[in-house]
Amino acid sequence: MRNNERLERQGRQRKKDKNARTCVIDASLKSVWIETLCRGLTYQSLSVQICVNRRVARKRLMCCGRCFLVMVGLVIRAATPSDIPSIVNASVTSTTKEETKGFAAAEWVAFSSIEELRKVWAEGSRLKDGSEVVVAERDGKVVGFIVFKLERDFVYIDNIDIVREEQRKGVGRALVAHVEGLALASGYSLMKTDTTESAEGVPWKSYGFWIKMGFRDTGERLATKWDFKTIPFVKRLDVKKPT
Repeated sequence: MRNNERLERQGRQRKKDKNARTCVIDASLKSVWIETLCRGLTYQSLSVQICVNRRVARKRLMCCGRCFLVMVGLVIRAATPSDIPSIVNASVTSTTKEETKGFAAAEWVAFSSIEELRKVWAEGSRLKDGSEVVVAERDGKVVGFIVFKLERDFVYIDNIDIVREEQRKGVGRALVAHVEGLALASGYSLMKTDTTESAEGVPWKSYGFWIKMGFRDTGERLATKWDFKTIPFVKRLDVKKPT
């Protein structure tokens, strides 16, 4: 009987883990990105338990009756000009030229060159076009970044890249969740982004990622001056306060 009860509890917990949202916590457990959980709560109001994922160690947070999986050792922070070499490294190592052939323009070099990125960087974490850059850092090393801009009626995610060895480990999810939290905190309820589709009608590999993140393919295929087309995505954020 006890074995059956234990198996049932394990099954329920696995189901919770599967449906959990991902947020970020640092290795010392001194800071939690509350905007991805419930705004206004403090770290002391969260119950923390250790659990282990197949790929990375995580912590399970119970907050307002909901379960959140939290990656250990990953820090999300605003970028600085000193991060430019690491950001370029993340960009050029996230994929290969052969993979991007037919999906990207050769002149898109801002994040592929330290010199070019410095040209478009303004100050702090801001680029000259008003975009903001946020990085994901593990053990003091930048492993990914995201570029977004607060427009009048929506927040637009322009770029996201993760170093190859950290892909499929939740870093991209954590970066997007962070930006969505910032959007909610700033009063936005609409997110937009896009990817590309080759001349053969094949979408770039990020297509599935955006769908998993809750973004919706608008169905449009916008022509460009290159061979590929642009696929717009939109997402409505849940602005309801936690009960």
